[in-house]
Amino acid sequence: MTGSPASSVRETFGAPTETYKLANGTSRWIYSHQPLGYEVYAGDFDANGKPVSFGQMLTEKEIYEAKPGVWTKRDVAERFGHVARACSLLRAHEARGLVVPALCEWLSAGSLQCLL
Repeated sequence: MTGSPASSVRETFGAPTETYKLANGTSRWIYSHQPLGYEVYAGDFDANGKPVSFGQMLTEKEIYEAKPGVWTKRDVAERFGHVARACSLLRAHEARGLVVPALCEWLSAGSLQCLL
């Protein structure tokens, strides 16, 4: 996928559930399997629309990069997809015995707002 046109990503995976224009000029397509699945994939595209990466976002590594009290609701959405979807997935990970940070516990203006 990397280096091929964005249209090839869309042909392979379909329309993304969410799209974001990132601060660095790149864009991210989110493919969420929520609320029934346990996966959120993200495809990142350079400023010219060429894919540069594609992968599972709900890994322990990605989850632990979250910065409670610093990240805004938009930061969380850009990383994990829509807030409700991310929260339901984090609950599912917790139920499976995975340790997750308190992503859904901080409540401040513009931050993630759900409780585990």
